[in-house]
Amino acid sequence: MPLLASFEQRRKRSLTLIKYIGISLVAFLLAHLAIIIVFKQPLYYLVISSLLSAIIATKVYNRFFSDTTLGLELKDQLFKALLPMMMPLPPMFEPERHVAFKYFQESGLFLHFPSSFGGANAVKGGSFEATFLYSELEAYLADTDGELVVFDGMFYVFNTLADFQPPIVIIPNRLQKKLGVIGRKIRQHSTFRGRYVKLFDEAFETEFSVYCHNARYAQQTVAQHVREKLLHFYAQTGADIYMSFVGRKIYIGLHNCPPIHFSIYKSCSNFTYISEMATKFLFPISLVSQINQQFIPPKAPPSWDI
Repeated sequence: MPLLASFEQRRKRSLTLIKYIGISLVAFLLAHLAIIIVFKQPLYYLVISSLLSAIIATKVYNRFFSDTTLGLELKDQLFKALLPMMMPLPPMFEPERHVAFKYFQESGLFLHFPSSFGGANAVKGGSFEATFLYSELEAYLADTDGELVVFDGMFYVFNTLADFQPPIVIIPNRLQKKLGVIGRKIRQHSTFRGRYVKLFDEAFETEFSVYCHNARYAQQTVAQHVREKLLHFYAQTGADIYMSFVGRKIYIGLHNCPPIHFSIYKSCSNFTYISEMATKFLFPISLVSQINQQFIPPKAPPSWDI
């Protein structure tokens, strides 16, 4: 609570300003309505003035009064405080660093080569089952119309106990959701990430596409428990989940998935922020730990010395 007290004061101050601006807006509209009634003007004048006043009030607040860094600073402080409790072993934490671009490129998850790349809150840690690198990443591609977002979210690089050959790539079905049948045909014939693999799981294939040059190998690796965890996490968060198995590494990217969704109308000490951050941060670690456990060599049985 002492950590969050200053953030809560800033939030309340911003919320008070919103209320004052709202009261001023209502007072202006009531005065305008009185003028319309007295001078017998058309009522649609009030509708026009309401829209213009709301737009101007929003612009004024966003430009002069909004605390634009509050959500970001709250997220960073919560992450710094919670990280030691979320990890089984003391992690290495570098707030100013991020996962190297080579891992982003080697993951095979993204076809665009970003023109700008950066991030923050780098973490190195884990356990025997899942050692990893993590950070928030932002990757953009500049074009004539501005910037295209390639990736913006949470990115993980896991070391594994297996050697995944050939690579397997799992991506969300955003194209199919936008274009319907046409999008489904495009994803089935896309060869940029390998051959499209049929997993015979309708619920999973509605949300994700799997690519690999060896269909049977991909079906065995992306097992039912992996598919269930991915679907459950997607239902919880709505994040675009990217995942690949490449050599001795597993890459997971949670696109459009900030560690918390800040709201000016929700208290900074609200427990849902902590719960949301823990759920998102620990999900990939739990998933890869379960995958890696099946590759841990079994212990030798006790021997007899007779």
